[in-house]
Amino acid sequence: VTQYRAEHVLLRPDSDRDPADTRKLAEELRDRIASGETTLAAVAREFSDDPGSAQRGGDLGWVTPEEMVPAFARMLETVEPGELSPVFESQFGFHFLRVDDTRRQQVSGESLREQARNAIGERRADEELTKYIRRLRAEAYIENRLTGTVSDASGQRALGSQ
Repeated sequence: VTQYRAEHVLLRPDSDRDPADTRKLAEELRDRIASGETTLAAVAREFSDDPGSAQRGGDLGWVTPEEMVPAFARMLETVEPGELSPVFESQFGFHFLRVDDTRRQQVSGESLREQARNAIGERRADEELTKYIRRLRAEAYIENRLTGTVSDASGQRALGSQ
């Protein structure tokens, strides 16, 4: 099995940043790294939305393509060590990565099954977190105590509001 030592930055669209703006920011950050203006580690710590790697400067450690979502796996296998990938999209948002090294590792069947179980568990946890955040946003309301109005998360006035 080929393993990749990789670093990445993930930017997720949210209520403050639509997908087009998110992609544009990812491109700008990637270009700053490519020009030598900053480092991937510094950008990951400040901007990355990946809770698992942001504080480690985007470091993913040694990973296999099978552990990653398809778009990420394809990029891992495409990028030469030391190169920055182009910005690409997955179901989690917009990424760019750098492969620092590769190695061949003999992996037992049980180890592969364990990696698959972990990847599936992480994916399910991410999906549940996304659902939970959507539900919280849908149920949120804002009370403006200055005007006495109550709005839902979309800014629409709630029923019975002045």
